Amino acid sequence: MNDLDRDYSAEIDRVDKPHWHDLLREFDDATFYQTWSYGEGFWGAHNLSHVVLRHDGRAVALAQLRVLRFPFVRAGAAYLNWGPLWRPKGESENRAHFRNMLRALFNEYVLKRNYALRVLPKVFETPENDAIKDIFLEERFAYSPERLRTFVVDLRPSMDEIRQNLHRSWKRSLKFAEEQNLEVFEAKDPEHFALVAALNEEMRDRKQFYGGDIKGALEVNGDLPPELRLKILLCSHEGEPVAALGWSHIGKVCLPIVSGTGDKALQYKASFLLFWRMAQQAKENGAAFCDTAGVHEKRNPGSYFFKKGLAGKDAREAAYLGQFDAYKSYPSFLLFKTAMAARERLINVARIAKARLR
Repeated sequence: MNDLDRDYSAEIDRVDKPHWHDLLREFDDATFYQTWSYGEGFWGAHNLSHVVLRHDGRAVALAQLRVLRFPFVRAGAAYLNWGPLWRPKGESENRAHFRNMLRALFNEYVLKRNYALRVLPKVFETPENDAIKDIFLEERFAYSPERLRTFVVDLRPSMDEIRQNLHRSWKRSLKFAEEQNLEVFEAKDPEHFALVAALNEEMRDRKQFYGGDIKGALEVNGDLPPELRLKILLCSHEGEPVAALGWSHIGKVCLPIVSGTGDKALQYKASFLLFWRMAQQAKENGAAFCDTAGVHEKRNPGSYFFKKGLAGKDAREAAYLGQFDAYKSYPSFLLFKTAMAARERLINVARIAKARLR
């Protein structure tokens, strides 16, 4: 067991939902996926575990994990996605917070519970983050690359500079959309959210894409405190909703979560206007980057080049830092890997079956 450094302490499953959401507001790296409402809505409250790391009594790192308990054996798995959070607002980066959170996770789930532990921090693979990877390795985590890729929009320059950096065709499409008498307004009530879901369904039918669960995401959103809810915009033409976009706007990284483009949105290029409004509002809210949330050139080429154009003339695919695993018992780790692979296969089968039933 690696002891925590002096003046650090870890609290395991000693926080309730309202307090957890209060704590999330205090972190620059907070995300929608680390809200209690998201974990409860998609995994079930009984499958959640929460860690609060304190330094001199003050919360300096958080982690919400999904836990899996394997039947008939004293083993299980703990899965942490989009975390841990370790950048309190208004503070310079302190990697000791990160290191001690990893120790707390290792001690609790690997050593104490005999779980396999997987962490996907979802930070970008940059030279500045090499030290984060090194800390994982020093704290006895095994590294493997993560397949998911994204494009990142840098929101730190002025909006004029960001607009000038747009790919030429993206800039031209945005100008066209701005001339189409489109109205953009915030979705705030159940009728608006029903429109968002309907536009998403229309988009998925058109693209023959059946991943994701927008209805689940909207239910989660309704359960969140107002300060943590997604920012959702609807776009209409002559009173008819044609497109929608919602993003997580807590923390320093803006992340699109829900979207929908009806067939009519294509002729007005409404998505260009909505994504541009997202960039504007995210920057006004203090975001430094927009993570365009996953791209694949072959599976979804339209979305790939759309997001690449928003990221700018010199945009390149960005990788996430990686996937990090720790375990005490190799059989428990093997069970976890098998379960995750089986889950992925079942999801793919369900998507194919759903597509054929359409």
